[in-house]
Amino acid sequence: MRVLFVQPSLNPPGGGNAVAAWMVQALAAEHDVTVLTHTPADLDAVNYHFGTSLQHDDARWICTPIRVPRMLVLAGLNGALLVNHRLSQHARAIRSGFDVAVTANNESDIGAPTLQYVHYPKLDPTRPGGNGPRPLLVAAYQRAVAALTGFSHARARGNRTLANSKWTAGRLHSLGMAATVLEPPVAMLAGTLPFDEREDRFVAIGRIAPEKRLETIIEIVERLRARGWRSGLCLAGARDDAAYADRIAALAAQRPWVEMRTDVSRPELTRILHHSRWSIHAMIDEHFGIAVAEMVRAGCMVFAHDSGGQVEIVGDARLRWRDADDAVAKIEAVAADGRLRARLARSLAARAAERDATVFAQKVQRLVREVASGRT
Repeated sequence: MRVLFVQPSLNPPGGGNAVAAWMVQALAAEHDVTVLTHTPADLDAVNYHFGTSLQHDDARWICTPIRVPRMLVLAGLNGALLVNHRLSQHARAIRSGFDVAVTANNESDIGAPTLQYVHYPKLDPTRPGGNGPRPLLVAAYQRAVAALTGFSHARARGNRTLANSKWTAGRLHSLGMAATVLEPPVAMLAGTLPFDEREDRFVAIGRIAPEKRLETIIEIVERLRARGWRSGLCLAGARDDAAYADRIAALAAQRPWVEMRTDVSRPELTRILHHSRWSIHAMIDEHFGIAVAEMVRAGCMVFAHDSGGQVEIVGDARLRWRDADDAVAKIEAVAADGRLRARLARSLAARAAERDATVFAQKVQRLVREVASGRT
């Protein structure tokens, strides 16, 4: 089939772009794929960070740069929404040459039939971790951009929709959209090193951005050290917010037990995770949490904030925390009980095995065939 894949960018960082890259790779194995983006695809960087093996001859690559007016930036509004809708507008203009359209860019209006993968609904004016303009202003901005670009909410709701977690599917349901849950692929190799042979170290990975609350992770480990722990902390991720990354780097520089690593290669990230005992994830209402899933897959004992889709990854309430005091208490409880820790490790390993990248690719291929044939 002729498949049009629409995505502003496939480039790192970000779990959403990782899902897009894996979807393109899965579809290119079976179909004639054209990828329409706003940012040129840097396949070396994509493969380096996401573990894919995309090549330029796997698809046709069309890049349509879209300018974001400076006034939107000054107003604190999300220019990405305008880019997304403009890209959808361009996709509709060339849509007739394709059998099916696919996107991993949330709700999209690119012509039927379309399979859309939603990480968090863009039509929801409130976003987890956000500190931007008030929801009413965002909603007004959404209506204006939709009118400017011809974006149809009704057509977007008519697409076949996938969600990255039950939590996100619930958010979509509240907006009147039904969704099937398809968790993102986890390409991380399974860790095999026994717990006692790993370094007594905490690790946190993912984008370095304010909503990830890395300062809270530092605080939790610092409290544990004050209670006699000797564990270090490794922060490994891409600088998504320069000012915030500089602030976290300054905190790390004041604490010799904190190591901050940026632009880590996939093999090096794997080595870090495979040799670390503990990990913490602090974002509130994380939509899914690919970083959480990778840390689980690597065999770390993962403690995640008790909110959002990440609770579906770790499962057990003893691995979920609400504040720093709760995190310290639960980490110490697990550390003190070897049998409990072993049971939790087995449970995490079983859950991680369900998110294999090969299985994800097969499901995407099947779903695209269903959408193209008119099945739901």
